[in-house]
Amino acid sequence: MLGSRATSGSLGINSAALREAAVQRSIPDEMHAKLNALFDMLISVAMAVFSLLTDILDEILDLSPVPYPVRCRVLPCMLGHHLGAAYACA
Repeated sequence: MLGSRATSGSLGINSAALREAAVQRSIPDEMHAKLNALFDMLISVAMAVFSLLTDILDEILDLSPVPYPVRCRVLPCMLGHHLGAAYACA
């Protein structure tokens, strides 16, 4: 299961990088900075929302035996992966 998750994560990151490169090639040069700023802002908002959702799930499911790094990094990545936010895990 761990191997399949690692493979899935790797393929997701590669797919996101290829999509971003394709979008960057298809827009005019003067729009690159604006697109990057928008993308970074959306990722920051997604990370904040998923962090909040993780805290809510922690309270509901009582994940206190789960180590802190797992609660703060793995669960938001799992939530973000379902919405296509692959860079949330990087």
